[in-house]
Amino acid sequence: YIGEKPTVKINNVLAMRNAAGIVAFKNLVLDFEDTATTGNYLINFNGGTDPGVGTLVFEDCEIIYNKESLMSAYNAAGSIGNIIFRNCKIRYTGTSAGFIFNLSSLGNKFSLDLTKLKSIVVENCIVYSTNCSDINCAFLSANSLDLNNLTLTVENNTFVDFRGSGTTLKNAGTFVLYK
Repeated sequence: YIGEKPTVKINNVLAMRNAAGIVAFKNLVLDFEDTATTGNYLINFNGGTDPGVGTLVFEDCEIIYNKESLMSAYNAAGSIGNIIFRNCKIRYTGTSAGFIFNLSSLGNKFSLDLTKLKSIVVENCIVYSTNCSDINCAFLSANSLDLNNLTLTVENNTFVDFRGSGTTLKNAGTFVLYK
């Protein structure tokens, strides 16, 4: 719809199940606040029946979530190739430390096949929280994982109460930040 963004209420984890596929969300409000999952993540690519996705795109979307991580994985068998957020509003409403990208969830376990994670692009987005001024919220958590294959592009965004990283980056790839 050109004049409005339809709201999609998501009540379970979005499991990525086509490692070579492209999944795109355009001009939607994605409301994850009533997600019934017992995990601390909302978009999952952990291997097995959820092997991941080649490219995941969010464009002109509003994303509302309250779990610890918007995107997470906990098994080296899962993979994702490219993640793109363009012209989105991303709002975290949780009450504990929150992340957009948690590449090291569930302790310090290796979470993704990071050799397949080629790019994360975040352009012209507003990333904010209703509670993060009192808690620790970060855009990216990787717990010293090797990110030398990753191109991270973060351009023309507004972050409110989110830090850039909740981690020490080891062997970082190409990062273009706040250009």
